[in-house]
Amino acid sequence: MSRRATVVGIGLIGGSISLALRERGWHVSGVDTDEESLSRALELGAIDAVGWDAKSEITFVATPVSTVVSLAKKALEVSLSGVVTDAGSVKNPIVQEIGDQRFIGGHPMAGSEQEGVDGASATMFANANWVLTPTELTDDKEFAIVREVVTSFGAEVVTLSPERHDALVATVSHVPHLTAATLMGLASAQSEEHYAVLRLAAGGFRDMTRIAAGSPGIWPDICKENKCTSVKISKSNEERLKFWSGRKAAFPACGEMAPDYYCVDGTIPRSKLAKVLREITKLSKKYKLPVAKAFHAGDGNLHPIIMFDANDKTSLEKTEKFGEDILKLCVKFGGVLSGEHGIGIEKRELMCEMFNDNDIQQQINIKNSLDPSSLLNPGKVYPILRKCAEEGRLHIHGRDKSKFSNIPRF
Repeated sequence: MSRRATVVGIGLIGGSISLALRERGWHVSGVDTDEESLSRALELGAIDAVGWDAKSEITFVATPVSTVVSLAKKALEVSLSGVVTDAGSVKNPIVQEIGDQRFIGGHPMAGSEQEGVDGASATMFANANWVLTPTELTDDKEFAIVREVVTSFGAEVVTLSPERHDALVATVSHVPHLTAATLMGLASAQSEEHYAVLRLAAGGFRDMTRIAAGSPGIWPDICKENKCTSVKISKSNEERLKFWSGRKAAFPACGEMAPDYYCVDGTIPRSKLAKVLREITKLSKKYKLPVAKAFHAGDGNLHPIIMFDANDKTSLEKTEKFGEDILKLCVKFGGVLSGEHGIGIEKRELMCEMFNDNDIQQQINIKNSLDPSSLLNPGKVYPILRKCAEEGRLHIHGRDKSKFSNIPRF
């Protein structure tokens, strides 16, 4: 007698799961709101029947993440003894809300730029990683069933906590997909003005944007489940320009909120973004100065804008110290002092936060070999005091022997 399974959502992933199950002798029932997808799945032999199956040993929910919770709960009600898993790319909020020992969060790390059941393949999961996210509630027997079925597809099971899964997948999957879609959108917009843009695109561009061919409809839900406060996708060049106008208005907006503002440039690993932003908020309270966290922090390049009054000497000094502490935070969390604006006089004394004496000396040696007369940006990169002392160029005359008392520090 055939083992029985239900697959909810007969698209690319659900269809591939159905085909893989049927190829291994399972009786598969399909559930989907799209009647055409169900009819096509029957034609392709991806499913045996349509509708919920109360005798299912396992149910796979392969729908957009916003619908996984309600459908997984429905599956648990229909099959009172069967195990339920899903294929969504966000795990923690889903697992927490369902909170049932028979539900095991899952995420096959496989797919293609194709859409729908017509793009499905029984071999899609062969040699692919399939993440399972058990919790303290998870029943060992139920977990073993899901693991056994998934490995029968040829997949390699990776066990992670739901929280760890979400942090890692955001880095290796969500950000690359969104970046690819953004790049494709920019190229498409430019091609309207310069028809040769896409003709000039070579292999690197194609490799980066291949995944942008997937369905854009899944991303608002994924971003929402990752706790984005709002998600908007431009649908025209006019709307894209409107979005950019908001970005460009950040500086004038800060200028309306305070007499002066000070923009910091530092870079951190994207995985540390939330922690660093929280620390910057603490610094804002410490210095009693408002700070706007604007611009492209999503790629790890931070531009906090500190608002202050330059006519108040104390406020100016606090602002400079605030900015210095932000840059130290960047280094502390594995980042660097600059993402795109360079070092310069403002940051040169902070180079010692990133590099030890040997590192800096090696850089100075290279600079001197290429620029023996010190014509290229003299005094703009390396700590002045350290450089003067190590190169033997510093001489103190007169009775005042205090070290470097008149040299301004930044």
